[in-house]
Amino acid sequence: MRFAIFLLIATPLAAAEHTVRFSAPMYFLPPVKAIVLTKAGGPGPGQPKHNAVATAASMKDELKVTGDGPFDVWLVPKDGKPVKAVAGWKPKDAANEIKLNDHLGVIQFRGEGQPRGTLIVTAYDDPGPEGKGHAIVQTAGDTRAEMVVPPGDYAVWVVPENGARARRAVDKIRVHAGKTATAD
Repeated sequence: MRFAIFLLIATPLAAAEHTVRFSAPMYFLPPVKAIVLTKAGGPGPGQPKHNAVATAASMKDELKVTGDGPFDVWLVPKDGKPVKAVAGWKPKDAANEIKLNDHLGVIQFRGEGQPRGTLIVTAYDDPGPEGKGHAIVQTAGDTRAEMVVPPGDYAVWVVPENGARARRAVDKIRVHAGKTATAD
């Protein structure tokens, strides 16, 4: 009898399990390596002391999340840096769907007339790879690439593979959520 009463009391105290699905229009995002949920404000994938709450290997995977959050949602592209898509997300009791195109945009860089090398995306007012206070938002291993970024204003830098100085290829490109901004 005591055990039955204990079970009745303990059951509501157990953390709820929520199902999370991710979506984006077909061909909008570049290839995805993983989607990672972390505790809100915690370090993201690739950072020291990173601790994933749950990880999806592809956009089609559903995640089972225990707890009520809040969580940060990180998108890890196959080529580039992890990007925080949603900060402080809290699951609901019903099915949860996170539309990544509501939170992220894409920069498509054609690279025509550019030397071979890598791309760096920074804030539009960043001093560049040789300057103080330089912060990289996204990278790509080729000068013809699509890079996923949060909405905002950015500059695109080309770092030639021959060792020459990095140069700004695009001064200012505005990226909106759910849109692809194209630059040459």
